[in-house]
Amino acid sequence: MADNVNHPSHYETGNFECIEVMIETQGIEAVKNFCQCNAFKYLYRARRKNGLEDIKKAIWYLNKYVELCEESEDSCRDCLGASFNDCHQCPRQMGGNK
Repeated sequence: MADNVNHPSHYETGNFECIEVMIETQGIEAVKNFCQCNAFKYLYRARRKNGLEDIKKAIWYLNKYVELCEESEDSCRDCLGASFNDCHQCPRQMGGNK
């Protein structure tokens, strides 16, 4: 059965999901912003479009945002020389090694 919330087939190509490629090419901060915007979009349209499915999608994007934040914090603990105030300049936050 298709899972339009957690693993929509139209966002998968081969071994990778679109959001994984976005993290690699755009960086964590950009994808975190994307997740916030998408969550807002799904909440905004839920009553007029897909109802509960859109609410679940919004939750998925908010959970992904939290996951990315927690991963960023974990990798920053081991980051050499970067303070938390410099994360926007850190290659780990801009799509480099995580």
